[in-house]
Amino acid sequence: MKFVAKTYLTLLAAVATTALSSEYPADPASVLGNFWLQTGLLFALIFALMFTPPGLFKWFLFALFVVVIGQTLAPLVSQLQAEDLLQQVLLAVGGVFGGMTVLALMDTRGRFLRFGPALIAGLLGLILAELLGLVVAGTQHVDLTSMNAVFAGIGTLVFAGFVAYDTQKLQQRAQNGDVVDAALGLFLDVVNLFTNIGSAVKN
Repeated sequence: MKFVAKTYLTLLAAVATTALSSEYPADPASVLGNFWLQTGLLFALIFALMFTPPGLFKWFLFALFVVVIGQTLAPLVSQLQAEDLLQQVLLAVGGVFGGMTVLALMDTRGRFLRFGPALIAGLLGLILAELLGLVVAGTQHVDLTSMNAVFAGIGTLVFAGFVAYDTQKLQQRAQNGDVVDAALGLFLDVVNLFTNIGSAVKN
């Protein structure tokens, strides 16, 4: 239980740090505010976290990762605040995350773990569909507002499933797991729920 509690405390700290970071975005004209640099840094940090053994340096990488995530979310947060939608989105994210967590904890047989391959396939399919939509929009000058709302809705369903999956995975490795890895999985679920629900509400 100490492992599970520590994981959720780490998740809470990560979400709070990301929220704080999003409130103080770097100047887009500066190096730190460059979107492509932020994106490249996120991918580099993800790979580093995957292959770094547990220890102080891994905690540092995780902290840096959540700060950079906050910077990438800053434009969406600002837009939702301007449209007075941020509170609704946060309540929706909390409701979905909390609901799926309770469902996963109630399922003592670990049935959500069976959906891992299907969830990954759904995520890859969604990414490919979004890329195809961008190509079509660029070549055919099509308005993707409605399609983006559909993608956001599907993404919300996929990451709601990931919350349940990662919750049961957390229980499964409670004896010998790595807190950073466990918190990272749940943190990415929260972030993706926020971006998808935010995009759906905004559209």
